[in-house]
Amino acid sequence: GAIPLIGGLLLWCVGLVFAVIAGLIGVILGSYLVLLFAMIITGFMTDSLVKAVHDLHYPYTDYQGHGSLAGMLWKMTLFGLGMVLLLLLTLPLLFIPLVNLVWFWAIGFIFFRYALVLDVGQVILPEPLFKQLSPFTRWTPTLALAGLFSLSLFPMISFFVPIFGVIALAHYYFDQLSLSTVSKQETML
Repeated sequence: GAIPLIGGLLLWCVGLVFAVIAGLIGVILGSYLVLLFAMIITGFMTDSLVKAVHDLHYPYTDYQGHGSLAGMLWKMTLFGLGMVLLLLLTLPLLFIPLVNLVWFWAIGFIFFRYALVLDVGQVILPEPLFKQLSPFTRWTPTLALAGLFSLSLFPMISFFVPIFGVIALAHYYFDQLSLSTVSKQETML
């Protein structure tokens, strides 16, 4: 800063770099916080969203979920703490450019997917079918949720991402439940 022209330009450039980095981190963390808040609100609306999808598109498919609210909250708390521990253990990855964005996105997506699959699955599916359909390797719901989660980087859109996720998962689970019901009826005949 003591060098008249060059020092001022260097300080301005360093300040600009720090401002851009802080802004990017703020947007990413801010959109995650908005998404987490929206997920909590959507958790209270899951039953009514599932009922609306059922009444409009699958009125002849009976559904009866499994589990309890306390069990679901316990599982989500343990999984969330595991994600925080994983983030802390892999903290050095956050200092590698581009890897940090992908890794931070992946950890957020894994929690987002787990929470929505657990929430919607426990409302719609019986436990054996839920265990069959909930693995991460089920590409249809995983890719749909990944696309929706990618939209959460836009702060205003992230308010609606969990709602769209619940609706998409409800359609997928009702399709799978109706296929399961049809195959059970065919084996009885």
